[in-house]
Amino acid sequence: MIDAYIASGQFAEAKSSLNDALEFYPSDAWLYQRQAKMYAKQGDLMRQYQSQGEYYVRLQEYTAAFEQFELALKQPGNDFYLLSGIEARLNQLRQEQQDSRKKK
Repeated sequence: MIDAYIASGQFAEAKSSLNDALEFYPSDAWLYQRQAKMYAKQGDLMRQYQSQGEYYVRLQEYTAAFEQFELALKQPGNDFYLLSGIEARLNQLRQEQQDSRKKK
């Protein structure tokens, strides 16, 4: 259903369906990939890269996730809260990586 909404340009419905699904399945990588696709079709590159980064986090592909979050930060835009959220997530992931290295 989500893919059908995206394909037909019904982005409000797609976003609503994705948000509902992510509330129940926050670790589902596929949902983040769909979200990235939706934002790409809307031309919202910052959110596209952010969602793609979350997709890679769910797959434990941290190098790719870092790249996506860095790309998100380089996109034009002045949404302070979105930028701050992306920076915070990137810092959180970096800290988790450092902590996991210390445990080894």
